[in-house]
Amino acid sequence: MKLMIKHGSAKYVIFVLIGLVVASIEGFLLPQTIRLVIGGLENGSKQELAFGVGFGIVGFLVLGLGGYFYQYSIAKLMKNFNVSVKSTVYEHHVHKHQKGSDARSSDVLSFLQNDVKLLENNYIMAWITAVQTIVLVTVASGYILSINLKLGFIFIVFALVTMIFPKLNQKKIENSAKDWSKANEDYTNELIEDIKGVETIIGYQREQTFFERLKVSIANAEDKNVKMTLAQVVASLTAYVASHILSLIPVFIGGIFVFNGLLEVDALVAVFIASDRIANPLSVAAANINKLSTTSGIHKKLSIIEEENNAFKQTDNHSFESILPLEIRNGTVQFENNLVLDSFDLVINAGEKLLLLGESGSGKTTILNLIQQHIPLPDGQITYGDKSEQSTRAINRNISYIRQTPMIFDDTLEFNLTLGEDFEPGELDQAIKAAGLSSVVKERGLDFVVGENGQNLSGGQNQRVEIARAILRERELLIADEVTAALDKETAEGIHDTLFSLPQAIIEVSHHVKEDDFADYDRVYQIENRKLKSTTYK
Repeated sequence: MKLMIKHGSAKYVIFVLIGLVVASIEGFLLPQTIRLVIGGLENGSKQELAFGVGFGIVGFLVLGLGGYFYQYSIAKLMKNFNVSVKSTVYEHHVHKHQKGSDARSSDVLSFLQNDVKLLENNYIMAWITAVQTIVLVTVASGYILSINLKLGFIFIVFALVTMIFPKLNQKKIENSAKDWSKANEDYTNELIEDIKGVETIIGYQREQTFFERLKVSIANAEDKNVKMTLAQVVASLTAYVASHILSLIPVFIGGIFVFNGLLEVDALVAVFIASDRIANPLSVAAANINKLSTTSGIHKKLSIIEEENNAFKQTDNHSFESILPLEIRNGTVQFENNLVLDSFDLVINAGEKLLLLGESGSGKTTILNLIQQHIPLPDGQITYGDKSEQSTRAINRNISYIRQTPMIFDDTLEFNLTLGEDFEPGELDQAIKAAGLSSVVKERGLDFVVGENGQNLSGGQNQRVEIARAILRERELLIADEVTAALDKETAEGIHDTLFSLPQAIIEVSHHVKEDDFADYDRVYQIENRKLKSTTYK
């Protein structure tokens, strides 16, 4: 219940509880209505008959209105819960990236698509249904006891016996739920890989292999789902059958009461009808209590996510501190005893334009990851400004990473520039002009929708959007990673000129630049044979 209150709002949890209490009048409404009607017929009283019918009409109207309020409250609770949990999980994914931790998007998708849905059905709805049926049983039990204490006690005892059966299968259900969650996660990971790699699959004509491979993962996930479902069904059916068999014994005893003149027929009928509000709901409650156990693993996952989110917020430093000059001294990097970079130095001063050259796999990405603290420096020293270390958040506030393929959202041009952050119109205009986007804005406007992955803009224009983002936020250092590799010569030169016109420090990463252009840079760093060489051409 704590999880529901935390993510779903205490107000709607209270509303749900009020709603289910109103709905619990079903525990005596029909039995009492039938009892009044039969009593009126036995006594030959039209007035009693009319009262019984009127009682039922009013009661069912109240039940209907209460039911609407109950379902409305559940819907609002579910909405709040989903918004809060899904936001928390995505926030955690972002924080892991900010800390440089391994954060797989497939894990997030699996949690949001599978685990959250399981929380909806097997936690929220199971908890509400279990409580609702228990309240219903309580009301029905009180009603039966008010008619005949001894017979009511017998009915309740036999009904409670049915609660034993679901416990016999609880461990099996928990294990099957864990197996299903793991299989579903594996399937989601494989599906994402196959979608990303569709061009490679087609290029090597391996469609059938991957079809069959994915079918195995789907079948495995579905098999685990079948096992989990069957485990729940066995537990539910056991409780259901047992409850009905055991309910017949109190009915027989009630008949003896009637024969001995201890109970009226209308009272026996009422008790018999009300007894269905004890045995059956208890089996439903037991089944839903079993469902709760299937979410225990997800509760633990979510708890860890919340703890890590809170820890990140507590350590996050929101103050602005310069990271330049950035220096790496005597840096050596090796992975699993494989030397990548040997005893290198790197200096980035404010406003400098630097070039980092190297073949694919030479260590360029490693240097960029070191600068952004995505990986630690095993040997050597790295300083940011006058500090030997900075929080990853502070580094992110000072560095903009311009990729070969920028992330462009399917939204307006303005949103892609601001990313939802508030800026003064003058600041936005200045960034647009500096990034060379004035003609695009003049022609299409800031409310122009750029399309998925910026498909309504050219490659060069998408690069300029990324550059404008950095200018808007006055980042000290811009990392331009192969930004002109996929552009035509004219566009590439335009992007290059734009970058060099900015006051920020620039470190351009490339695997090939003509030597004639080296003089444009303050320093050129080249990686050869695991060594980083620095040359000045100006």
